[in-house]
Amino acid sequence: MIDYKEYLNSLLATQTLGSFTGDNALEIIGSLVDLYPDLQRNKGIDTALRLADEFLDRNLTQEMRALMPSS
Repeated sequence: MIDYKEYLNSLLATQTLGSFTGDNALEIIGSLVDLYPDLQRNKGIDTALRLADEFLDRNLTQEMRALMPSS
């Protein structure tokens, strides 16, 4: 069974998406957003939005842009 608090803490430690592929970056951002309601940690949303802004600076396909959370 996954320890969601430990998983969230590892996601929160992500400072930049520079070393992650597009799919991995989207997974990190999506996980931060998805876990927020269960764990009620604003830092998760703040981190997701910061990483989403960084991700949107990449040359993305329209499909990838459609998967991004809106700020």
